[in-house]
Amino acid sequence: MFNSFRFSSLLAGGLCLVATAASATTYTYQKITVPGVTAGTTPVALNASGTVLGSWLDATTYQSHGFIYKAGKTTKFDPPGSSNTYPTNINASGEIVGSFIDGAESKAFTYKDGKFTIIALPAKSGILGETAGLNSKGVWIGTAVNGETQSIFTYTNGKFATVDKTNNPTPVAFNDAGSITGYYEAAGATKSFVLIGGKLSTISVADASSTSPYAMNNSNAVVGIDYTTKSTQRSFIYQNGKATAFDVPGWADSSARGINSAGLIVGNVQNPNKPTEVYADSKNKFSVLKIPGAASEDAIAVNDAGQILIEVESSTFEVETYLATPKS
Repeated sequence: MFNSFRFSSLLAGGLCLVATAASATTYTYQKITVPGVTAGTTPVALNASGTVLGSWLDATTYQSHGFIYKAGKTTKFDPPGSSNTYPTNINASGEIVGSFIDGAESKAFTYKDGKFTIIALPAKSGILGETAGLNSKGVWIGTAVNGETQSIFTYTNGKFATVDKTNNPTPVAFNDAGSITGYYEAAGATKSFVLIGGKLSTISVADASSTSPYAMNNSNAVVGIDYTTKSTQRSFIYQNGKATAFDVPGWADSSARGINSAGLIVGNVQNPNKPTEVYADSKNKFSVLKIPGAASEDAIAVNDAGQILIEVESSTFEVETYLATPKS
């Protein structure tokens, strides 16, 4: 059911990626369902306590709505006046950030303990592009679009601040230290960046034609995917100013999608003409997760308890939400 690999060492900015012969981690799988929903669910985020954030589609209206799964209970939610709700992230305290459509306008919201706060950008900032991240301090980030310029802003305690607008950046992840990772387009390629302590740096991966980050932990380690000049896909980790790509042995392509505080990396693997599956790299012990009945799997996030949020396409082509928990 799971595979364990041995491969040569890779040095990634102080992180030594050396697989061992030790047993791979095994998991239990839980399908997260939303009562009354027949058109499938899409997982979005996972917090430290195992609360799952996602969206579901109304099979009649084709409108998107939000849901939370916590301690065995699923709760649907929509901000007042919403025709479509797009939750983005959830922090350790259970606060949610996202956007919704009110008429023809996109607005941002936060939601906690049944209470919504609707947030409008200052007029001079432009219009809301997207909400992108939320940290444990309640600070969230997003993009504002003003004409042909896109910028990253932070919002905290009712105050907005533009933090970067270099190359029309798009943020992807935001940590408790206030560091950001994201990407921009340049010369026909996607470039990854980090913004740490106010300093902007491009993530450069050797032999990569483009890169895309997916996650950042509180130690400012970033993981993502790079596309090589030979048209293959690899996972990469950026740490301490250095980026290193790595392959998952036995698989042609991979992409790292999440990393927790302990350095556990999760992502996707695929061989030619085969479905996508999920891998977990726990201190260089690789596991490949195989959910019964899944036609394909897509890693979404990992928390500090080692739980992995997974989007599954079922054998009947429905999109489903699963939570994988490591066995003790």
